[in-house]
Amino acid sequence: MKHNILLFFLALLFGSCQPTGIDPADAPKNPFFDLKDYFEKEMKIKRSDITKTTTFEGETETVHLPTVDLEKELKIFSDANLNKVAWYEKYAIESAQTKQGSTKISYRTEDPKLKTKSVEIFKNKMGIDSILIHNQMSSTIMNTEQYLAYYPNVGYLIRIEQKGSLQEVGDMKIEVKF
Repeated sequence: MKHNILLFFLALLFGSCQPTGIDPADAPKNPFFDLKDYFEKEMKIKRSDITKTTTFEGETETVHLPTVDLEKELKIFSDANLNKVAWYEKYAIESAQTKQGSTKISYRTEDPKLKTKSVEIFKNKMGIDSILIHNQMSSTIMNTEQYLAYYPNVGYLIRIEQKGSLQEVGDMKIEVKF
């Protein structure tokens, strides 16, 4: 009798388990544009004569650099890569033609647990025209919004807005031109 009860509970336990999401074996390799791969290639391109402008709390500083560590500088962009199996069903994908003739691919989520809220990629006949990323992080003491824009062979812009319950608003902007 004990054996039958144990089997019944095991069958109930395992029989009630339903798979959720996508089985990793059945998932496509990369259903989203691969930001990590794209920015790894961009990091290898040698850039010289860089202009970097930083604005923090209204004060602006511009420096001219002979070179820059793109691996460090572009990490914030590659970290927004969406190609994780657990996220395949979390992002809505949209594709449209712009008035300028480019293709716009958008990935968006409303999931409050995901940091990257949207990625927009604009492509033209020559390749990537621009990549726009919106990240959002929230905690009980701080809310942070990051707006990232990358323009191949031109440069990038990073804008960070912080609002905290214990401090005033803090804004920072970094603009780099190649």
